Amino acid sequence: MGLLKNLFSKNNNESETPVDTMKRVFNDSDMEVSFNVPDHVKVNSTIYLQDRLKKLVGNSVRLQIVDIKKAKKPTGWTEGIRGDQALVDTKYELYGVLFDPKLEKTGHKIGDTVDCLITKTNKGSVELWIPITPEQLIKEKQEKANTIGINISANMMKIEMTGNEQELGACTVETLPVKEGSKARPVIAVKDKTGNTICEVTGRSSSYKDLEPLIGKPVKYVKIKKRDSQYSEDESYYRLILNIG
Repeated sequence: MGLLKNLFSKNNNESETPVDTMKRVFNDSDMEVSFNVPDHVKVNSTIYLQDRLKKLVGNSVRLQIVDIKKAKKPTGWTEGIRGDQALVDTKYELYGVLFDPKLEKTGHKIGDTVDCLITKTNKGSVELWIPITPEQLIKEKQEKANTIGINISANMMKIEMTGNEQELGACTVETLPVKEGSKARPVIAVKDKTGNTICEVTGRSSSYKDLEPLIGKPVKYVKIKKRDSQYSEDESYYRLILNIG
C-alpha cells in the first residue's frame, strides 16, 4: 500500500480545468480480493457508470469536482439518481457522484482537481476512490484521539431521535444515586447542558467501562447514530460518539 500512498500524496486543491491524466498504478493480478484504498473515500456509483469505469481499472485518473448539474449524464440516467457533486473529466463526462457529507469527509471542495483510483471487487464491480487531503487526515487523527465511541441498546436511550443521526452540544457524564443497601454499580447518565438525560447505561452494559473514565468530566459534544441490528430487522441500537477534546 506504500506505492498507493506515494502516488496520491500530492493533490491539487486549486480550481482549474480538469486534464486527461491517467497513470497505471497496479496490475489486475496485484489486486486484493477485498480491495480497500487507505486514506481514500469510496465514491457513489451506479450501474450506468460501470462500463466507463471498467476500462480504467488499476489506473489513477485526474478528475474535477463540480456541481452535479454541470455533469453530462450517461444514457439511462434518471432524475431519481441523487447527488450533490460530480467527478468529471475534461469533457464533463460523469465518473462518480458525491454527497455533501462525503465531500466534507475528503477535505476537498467544488473546483478541486483530484487523482482518483479505480479498483474492482471480488464480485467484479468497479469502484472509484477519491483521496482525502493531508489536512483532513490530520484533523481526523486528532478527532479520533479525542473521541470515545460506545454502543447502547434502544432501551437505554432516553430521548426521541429526530432522524437516524443527530448531533448534540456539550454534555456531562454523571452517576445516578444508588438505592440504599444495593450493591449494584451506579447507573451512568449522559445529560445535555439543560440537564435532560440522553441515555442511561447500566453496570451490565459492555459500554459501562468505557464511560467510567468520563464521569465528572465535560464533553464537548455527542453524536448519536441509530443502527439496525444484524440479528433482527425489528431491533436497533445506538452508537454514541463523545468528543472530549
